[in-house]
Amino acid sequence: MENTQTKQQIKNINKILKIPETSDLQQILVQVESILVQLSQSQSKFNKLSEDLSQLTQIHRELHDKASIYQDESQKLSMQIKVMQSATPLSFQERDTLQQQLQQVESENSSLKLQLETYQQSVSIKSKSTNELAEQLASLTIKAKEALLQNSLLKQQHAEQQKQTLTLQNQLTQLEQRCQGLQQINSEQLVRNTSLVQQLQHNEVHVAQLEQQLIQSDQLNNQKQQIIDSTQNFLQQVTEDLSSAKSALNTMQIQRAESAVRTQIQITREIFERVQRIENGAEFLVEEFQKLNDQFLRE
Repeated sequence: MENTQTKQQIKNINKILKIPETSDLQQILVQVESILVQLSQSQSKFNKLSEDLSQLTQIHRELHDKASIYQDESQKLSMQIKVMQSATPLSFQERDTLQQQLQQVESENSSLKLQLETYQQSVSIKSKSTNELAEQLASLTIKAKEALLQNSLLKQQHAEQQKQTLTLQNQLTQLEQRCQGLQQINSEQLVRNTSLVQQLQHNEVHVAQLEQQLIQSDQLNNQKQQIIDSTQNFLQQVTEDLSSAKSALNTMQIQRAESAVRTQIQITREIFERVQRIENGAEFLVEEFQKLNDQFLRE
């Protein structure tokens, strides 16, 4: 029973020690590497957009300065035209020249304003993209931190699992040693049981012999009882013969009768001694049978 339980424990431990081919730790490591690659790419894009935004901001500032300068010059020209018109009348040629200069300044100013608006839209788009990338970068950073934390937890779980595996392997080794010891005990017990079976067969033969001897002893006891009965009958007959002989025969006949009686008594005594030896032999057989029976029960 104990050997069967030990084998079942070994089977259970073997089931526990089976580790899957693709563990959660490897999957998390792959995810972490993917997130880190995305994070690196997003960081590069963010750095590039930051540089572009910085350049656009610089261009926007320069265009704004130029627009301010052209606007100032346009205002100055307008003031000069007004002053000159109020002071002295201009000729058509001077008026046309100033008018052309004013239109040229206004055209350049409009072009600068258009470029400024274009760059402002570009800056807005770049800023929006930069903000989106910054949000993605922050999200990826959070995911990377979570993945690293999960990786750390899985490493701890893996370490604990390895520790438990080592403990289970030690228990398995102990159980295997114990199983080997139980198998050795079972082998010894099997040898002992075989010896007991052989001894039991030998005892059965001996018991059969003793039973046969007891049967013979019973037969001898019956013979003894028959001898005792016949002897008693003989003694009764001798007593009756002696009683009748004393009255009918002379002294010599009585002496012969007494001698015959003594002889018969001697024969009877020898018969009783023989019967006694037979009884002693039967008792010895009974004692031997009892000893063998006790020894068999103890084993």
